[in-house]
Amino acid sequence: MTDTSGQPAEAVTPLAPRPWYVRGWDLVASEPVAAQGLIQASLSAGMAFGLHLTVEQMGSINVLVAAALAFLLRRSVVPLSKLPASGAAD
Repeated sequence: MTDTSGQPAEAVTPLAPRPWYVRGWDLVASEPVAAQGLIQASLSAGMAFGLHLTVEQMGSINVLVAAALAFLLRRSVVPLSKLPASGAAD
């Protein structure tokens, strides 16, 4: 097969399917606040249905999840470039 310039077209290889944990991480990285809510709600539901954790253990897990995901969220809200000062002369 040739492309429009008459040169042979390169074969396109299909991408390998990505593992579930990589797709899951992409979701967490793109929506850290939603992921935090899902993890905390799942933990609370688990306790309601018989997961044996103390209140202190549940609080510790919630703090660790919130702290870890805060680093991902920070990337979304911190500007990557500096704007020029509004009073600067041109």
